Amino acid sequence: MSALLVGCAGPYGPSPSADRVPFAVLGDSDSHAYQDRVTFAESGSERGGLQRATTLQWTEVLVRLRGDEIDPGGWGEWGLRGRWAAPLGWLGVDRRSPRKQDHEFNYAWSGARCADLVEGPGRQAPRLAERVAVQPEAWRTGVVVVRIGINDLGTGEALDAFAREGDSDANRRRVDACLASIDLALRQLADVQPELNVLLVGVLDNVDWPRWRDDYRDPEARRRIAAMLDRFDDGLRARAASLPNRAFFDDRAFYRGLVGARSDDGRPAYRGIPVRDAGGTVAWSAAFGEDDGLAHLYLADGHAGTVLNAHWAQAFAAALKDEFGAPLTPISDAERDAFLMELSKAAP
Repeated sequence: MSALLVGCAGPYGPSPSADRVPFAVLGDSDSHAYQDRVTFAESGSERGGLQRATTLQWTEVLVRLRGDEIDPGGWGEWGLRGRWAAPLGWLGVDRRSPRKQDHEFNYAWSGARCADLVEGPGRQAPRLAERVAVQPEAWRTGVVVVRIGINDLGTGEALDAFAREGDSDANRRRVDACLASIDLALRQLADVQPELNVLLVGVLDNVDWPRWRDDYRDPEARRRIAAMLDRFDDGLRARAASLPNRAFFDDRAFYRGLVGARSDDGRPAYRGIPVRDAGGTVAWSAAFGEDDGLAHLYLADGHAGTVLNAHWAQAFAAALKDEFGAPLTPISDAERDAFLMELSKAAP
């Protein structure tokens, strides 16, 4: 049976490997595979455009570097187009949606908001829970990365509201609604496998996005924004602290430690990320800006580029090992950069 039919008709791919860590993802475009030729047209400008072949998401980097240690499910086409999900659901057919090309256990899809973890045809957590319930013992040592919230808390509309009003009732409701969806998702997963390890990733601050480098210069406005993002991250921290098989990853701290932040007067003070060859010499530095290829931290469509995603893959792998004891070999700086150097040789 083809991967498309497996994804659409109800049966699943093979059971998770007994000698690799089952690895699943819930989230949005920050985790949706760039090599998805169903969602992103082969000849389109999204996710790297003409340089798509060497443009990778953090999940894709991690699988390429540690595919012998983690099991993200088989690569194929999974799910149904939204217009088919409801009518086929009435016939008893599995309703995973939307249709995309990715690893089976990656339920993240572009545009997803926190509510999409548990609501609508594309609800991710129930679909993953159903998958885990097929072989719950295989998932006893599995890990799930939950990385979502930027489409709720990082849009221009959200940031403007945070900047104007700060800790208002409306802004608190926006943040708390997102946390409530994550709570429900965690309960649904725990119902089928209470020992499943979950890494909760904090939200990035989109005032650090290159295309908004000239906005949000006012220190007080940035303080108000940070307070609301802190409310979300603190909520995740509390949920992570409640059980030994949960952990929190501070994405804002990681990003700013790697790329930098604004100066006190709000001006961009970001730095590029160097890539070194085998001798330790800087081969190139991925600049803070947007353009397709390996020379910029962001793609022309605004999503993180390969170099930035390689650092996330390295950091998430370390977090899974450190927090849950997952048997993953750490990705060294030299291995990460060697991988990027090889990609650069294949770039158009």
